[in-house]
Amino acid sequence: MIFRCVNNDPIEVENAAFDHCDDLNWLNERAAKLGISGVANTSVTGKCRFGILLPQPLRPAAFIILARLVTITGNFDLSPRFHTMLSDFTEYLFDVLQINKTDPILLAVSGGLDSTAMAHLFHEAGLNYGIAHCNFQLRGKDSDEDENFVRQLASRLNVPFFSTRFDTTAFSEENKISVQEAARNLRYRWLHETAEGNGFCWIATAHHQDDSVETMLFNLIKGCGIRGLHGILPKQNKVIRPLMFTGREALEAWVKSKGISWREDASNAIAKYDRNKIRLNVIPEIEKINPSFKKTALASIQRFAEAQEIIDVFVARLKDEAFEMKDGRLCLRKSAFTFGNANRTLLYELLAPYGFNNQQTEQMLSRFDAPPGGIFYSPTYQVLNDRSYLILLPNKTRQKEEEYEIGEGMRQLEVPEGVFHFEKSNEVPTEFSKDPNVAWFDARKLQFPLRLRRWKAGDRFQPLGMGGRSKKVQDLLSDSKLSRFDKERVWILESQGRICWVVGHRTDERFKIDESTKSSLRISWLPGSFAERHQPSNHFHKRKS
Repeated sequence: MIFRCVNNDPIEVENAAFDHCDDLNWLNERAAKLGISGVANTSVTGKCRFGILLPQPLRPAAFIILARLVTITGNFDLSPRFHTMLSDFTEYLFDVLQINKTDPILLAVSGGLDSTAMAHLFHEAGLNYGIAHCNFQLRGKDSDEDENFVRQLASRLNVPFFSTRFDTTAFSEENKISVQEAARNLRYRWLHETAEGNGFCWIATAHHQDDSVETMLFNLIKGCGIRGLHGILPKQNKVIRPLMFTGREALEAWVKSKGISWREDASNAIAKYDRNKIRLNVIPEIEKINPSFKKTALASIQRFAEAQEIIDVFVARLKDEAFEMKDGRLCLRKSAFTFGNANRTLLYELLAPYGFNNQQTEQMLSRFDAPPGGIFYSPTYQVLNDRSYLILLPNKTRQKEEEYEIGEGMRQLEVPEGVFHFEKSNEVPTEFSKDPNVAWFDARKLQFPLRLRRWKAGDRFQPLGMGGRSKKVQDLLSDSKLSRFDKERVWILESQGRICWVVGHRTDERFKIDESTKSSLRISWLPGSFAERHQPSNHFHKRKS
């Protein structure tokens, strides 16, 4: 016997095999005395159905009472977890993640339980979506069968399907990173390209609450600050995690109740990788001490995230107060650090974007009162310890790496803060993205190689829409109300010494697409690492009790 939710309120008892009609009459009478309206009927298969409407305040108690009332042998499942999955999903998507119902969303679907459940939830909710699948070619025939499974799933659901294949092992070896990191980087890079190129507003991955708990433990074991303790963010730039309101057990129960099939990855059951060890070995041991560990951990994750939001707000204010320009150099005032033990965390938060680690910022802080002259190096910057300031300068040993040449056939360029994508076309676009990180140019007006560099004092260009009048880049950035801190990180794209684009802000009039354009070049800028874009406010959902 299974209770299901119909239109959010009515509850049905389906496939309840009653031996006598008197049983139904008795159940009706008992339900009426409890203030529960019920209607009994017989289906075409001869099995009886009993529909009840539970007043909201009585809902939890009514489930318990009915469980005691119905004494007929059979399969009883009175748990409410089936009834609320779809409504909880849509509530989380629209109310918590603030996604519009008409937004086109690209789903990352591996074929496993979680992503398959996500695809079916999107389908049942009647949303606008497409399905994307990455074949990492790590599991031989199984990888190909996963791809075919997802392709068939997209066909059954009648939605667009996108797929790609990677030589993940070769990429891992070439970049000297783990296979897991290589797969993650390749996946997110391709998902962003696919979403952007096909008009999707969002990318949805199937991470859920269990994944967030595992991530918190993983980061804690490896060592982290408070930022590493808030698990997986439900929303990061264009990436959303619409299953973060629930866990794997509930998803598996829902999928099984629907008769939905999925693909099993045998490697998930082997404690080979660190995350598998945490899921298979560590968490079960913790649950012997605290059976409610996952629930407790999720509550802690929310508190950590809220604390991080407070820190982010404070650090953003401190940036404007503590940084200033002196003689063309970015300086950090030592006198701004008046917060006792918190100075260590605040200095790290301010300098981490420049590549400095926690150990280095602790050393800087310990030498605040030391004689001037000490220098600290990150991969791209150096900090000079002066009397009243920490002076931030580009690392002279890496200055050349702050400039890049872009050849005519180049498709992408990775820089410390993100990745550029280049797409040349013989077609002239009629519509243009409003995204400031996407720019279009008349390809014939560009002279290769292009040059990418940081902006500098004295840079001028002719902003699009100003009729050819020139403007200082410095004035443009000031008009945009960028902090001194953020101004230093702005990129400039040049063609033979002429600025084409102040990246993320404005293109140049001289390179615009017009009536004479025969071919175009589209350049997109994805700031941040592949998996972790800049982090907006976090959103968390409290489950109904």
